[in-house]
Amino acid sequence: MEARRLKILFCEKSQQQAKALQSFFEDKNIDVYFSEFDGRKMLWNIEQICPDIAVMEIYMPHYNAVEVKKLCCDKSYSPKLFVVQGSFDDEDIIESAMEAGFDRYLLRPFDFRLLLDISDKVIAQSRDRMSEFEYLEDYAGRMLQHMAAPMHVAGYGYLRQSIALAVCQPELMNRITKGLYRYIADINGTTVSRVERSMRTAINLIWERGNLAVVDEYFCCGINDVCGKPTNSEFITIVADRLKRQMEKEKTAL
Repeated sequence: MEARRLKILFCEKSQQQAKALQSFFEDKNIDVYFSEFDGRKMLWNIEQICPDIAVMEIYMPHYNAVEVKKLCCDKSYSPKLFVVQGSFDDEDIIESAMEAGFDRYLLRPFDFRLLLDISDKVIAQSRDRMSEFEYLEDYAGRMLQHMAAPMHVAGYGYLRQSIALAVCQPELMNRITKGLYRYIADINGTTVSRVERSMRTAINLIWERGNLAVVDEYFCCGINDVCGKPTNSEFITIVADRLKRQMEKEKTAL
């Protein structure tokens, strides 16, 4: 699986600073986004953009940085790293930000290269997850093949990736369209609607031409039962749960 580009969202009140940041990251294989200088708008943009890193001022209108972070944790998506910036070299402010769970406090003006160090931390975490993901993706592929899933359609690959992600990044399942579908679309260079439609096509083909015995075993209602076909999210969740149970059995048997 090709890793998607890193996303950084800034809540920046200085247009000059925003332009400088945009220029700095232009050739760094990192996508940079900017929110209006407003805590409420920053929270909305985090939900829409799903950044890996969120950078904001400690004090903003409507919500301050600590409030934005707390509200993110209460919602379905939260950036991997939170960074707070400010013009106050005050130990109490810095300590309170760290206690609130921020990963770094940047004192303005700061060297933009510090943001690259922070980005490298996220990339390293992603690489650690990649080997786990590849193992899970292979396992999910074998489970789909047992159901006689059609390997020639795009939806097969999207389902395989989705099942693996449902195990190693379950938070993506909290918002299926803006979480999982968007992630799958990003890493495959396609659109959310195509991901959803392709998965649905693959599930339909499994129900029409799949291995009846295996499908009945997995879904406990059978292809011809009145309960009908599962939704995309139901299909992914059921297969992912089964995958986790089978992996736990294998670990116990060792």
